[in-house]
Amino acid sequence: MKNRSPSFPKKVAEKNRERWVVYYFDTEKQKRWARRFSTEAEALEFFREKNVYDEKLGVEANRISPTDRRELVEAKMLLAPLRTSLTNAVLTYVKLTKDLEPHGISLNRAIEEYKALSKLKERSVRLDFAIDRYCLSLQKKELSGGYLTGVERILFRFMESFERDRIVSLIDGKEIFHWLINLKKREYADSDKLHVDGRPMRVFKETSQDLGAYSRNEYRRTLYSFFKFCKMQDWLDNNPVEKVEA
Repeated sequence: MKNRSPSFPKKVAEKNRERWVVYYFDTEKQKRWARRFSTEAEALEFFREKNVYDEKLGVEANRISPTDRRELVEAKMLLAPLRTSLTNAVLTYVKLTKDLEPHGISLNRAIEEYKALSKLKERSVRLDFAIDRYCLSLQKKELSGGYLTGVERILFRFMESFERDRIVSLIDGKEIFHWLINLKKREYADSDKLHVDGRPMRVFKETSQDLGAYSRNEYRRTLYSFFKFCKMQDWLDNNPVEKVEA
């Protein structure tokens, strides 16, 4: 049984300074700990507070029924592999439950949804890999060069915004919708940074004009086909573009 009683303040010399030390049992770290003070008065006040707390804790512990004690022992055994104290486990549970309460979600449901999401993520792939495989599948269909170039241009622009290492199964319809409605027109113009033989390269530059409805629907159709391909590869369960209005 670990000694949980705080020690009476002890005067020590540290780095040419006089300090007062109180040793006590930290319930969170589950071990004896030291607290240092500049004055004896502060150390004594802390000692009295810890003493009162530990005395109350001891009284409450004596009131625990045999059934509750068995449950406490079982709980400690379950928590042992996680290397966390029973106090920390309870406090964490209470905090998470309070955080989830406004959303009407239980902690168990949140954990189950997280586990399902983790499994889906494990079988999914990065966005750059998926786009590469999709474009390769289109090339095998012997489609026109102009069509392939248009698809690659749209998907590469999508990848610029969503980042190439994004997992495709974690991209949702709401994100895609906001991306589509905020798209701006691009025009072919001289680059401000890239030069060849002293002359600026011609690149696509974004303007302040919103993308037209026809072009936006073209983007949506391309993304729909791409995510349909991803679903067929079993990289995701649902096509997120289905939730995006045309």
